[in-house]
Amino acid sequence: MKKMTKILLAAGGAVLICGGAVMTYLKAQTQQPEMSDLTLANLEAMALSIEDGENIGGAARWIVKIIDQYGSKTCNPGGADFCTF
Repeated sequence: MKKMTKILLAAGGAVLICGGAVMTYLKAQTQQPEMSDLTLANLEAMALSIEDGENIGGAARWIVKIIDQYGSKTCNPGGADFCTF
């Protein structure tokens, strides 16, 4: 009977140690904050590269007006051109 008691005490101790380890692990986990739709849209817009030739607003057409000889321009909605960077 003493041998069985030792086995049960060892098993109980192991269960307590494992349970404590699991609880500590779960407490240490941090939740990722949810991003708003605006933040996700901004990240997507920043991910567009110049080489892709993406225009502002996807398939929208713009009135493009060249401002100076350096390539600066304004883009207003409603025209027939793509506004690329």
